[in-house]
Amino acid sequence: MEKIRVAHLIGGGDVGGAKQHLLTLLSHLNSNKFIPSIIALGDGILVKEAKDLNIKTHVMPYKGVLWWKVLKPLKEIIRQEKPDILHTHGVRANFYGRVSCLGERKTRVITTVHSIPFYDYSNPLWGVAATLVDTATSKMVDSFVAVSKAVLNHLLKRGVPLSKIEVIYNAIDETDLTSTSEKTVSIPVIGTVGRLVKVKGHVYLVEAIPAVMKKYGPVEVRFIGDGPSKEYLVSVARKLNIQEQVVFTGRVKDVYKEISQFTIGVFPSLMEGMGLAVIETMAMGIPIIASRVGGIEEVVAHEKTGLLVERKNPAVLADSIINLLENESFRQRLGQEGRKQVLLRFNLNHMLERTEWLYIKTKEGVMGNE
Repeated sequence: MEKIRVAHLIGGGDVGGAKQHLLTLLSHLNSNKFIPSIIALGDGILVKEAKDLNIKTHVMPYKGVLWWKVLKPLKEIIRQEKPDILHTHGVRANFYGRVSCLGERKTRVITTVHSIPFYDYSNPLWGVAATLVDTATSKMVDSFVAVSKAVLNHLLKRGVPLSKIEVIYNAIDETDLTSTSEKTVSIPVIGTVGRLVKVKGHVYLVEAIPAVMKKYGPVEVRFIGDGPSKEYLVSVARKLNIQEQVVFTGRVKDVYKEISQFTIGVFPSLMEGMGLAVIETMAMGIPIIASRVGGIEEVVAHEKTGLLVERKNPAVLADSIINLLENESFRQRLGQEGRKQVLLRFNLNHMLERTEWLYIKTKEGVMGNE
């Protein structure tokens, strides 16, 4: 069989779960069957990490939303590379990729929906606009990957035919889980991983800490990641007089090494397509508390592999943190069961098999016509 050429279009500055998912996928894709590459909208950390992995990467000059000048050079790259499949990630990449492939009969388009667009923007009007634009160009897509059943349902509500959608959960590379480090603090570490943006609900974790300290005692709250909400979170911590307990590490090279420091992982998101950081933390055997939203409910079984809580409720979140801190055996059991289930259900081989199958079927024009 002739190798299938797959070009992935994504924002070059992406620092979230989509970036990690893509790099994991391309690092393990069967090189006997596929020729992968990346087209990045702008330079950034994703571009650097892709080049470090020797993944062929094109960097497109990009100056922001609705920058039409990106279309001409993007179409030129597509015509030069002649990909069998253009695989897009993110609302902006979706739009530019779909429009650029108009008239390119030999290039099929696949879109992975990593999240529900409305919740990705701090301004609700931008969220509505992104959803409308994405929906308007959905008919240009041959196949969709939904990272959870929650995302699948979202696509169905937007009018995407079920025959065009394949649910493929994100996965982790088990060989990465060996990174650990000595505990750097003697008090419990309440940690979280993710971009510092409103949708992650980090402010509710900060607001829960005074009640935790009043009932339990000193703890450290550690944020792994960076983003525009940092200054706001710092101001809330100062207002609550817990600034000494809150630590911001910024982006880190070895996320698993940082996770190994956690006593409890907390993910108070307002919405998640799936929650890659949740499964990364569970895979390290760290007990987790997460909001009962989106794809997280497909990952965490309440009181069996973690705790699920109502979103936007710092009092309930505080009670759950105290519960785990005061019950070491329960904490250990959740961590062990969580790790076991993640390694079973979100393994890399299954993700690769389903993705490679989708590429073949989409190239053949089977998806959407069954």
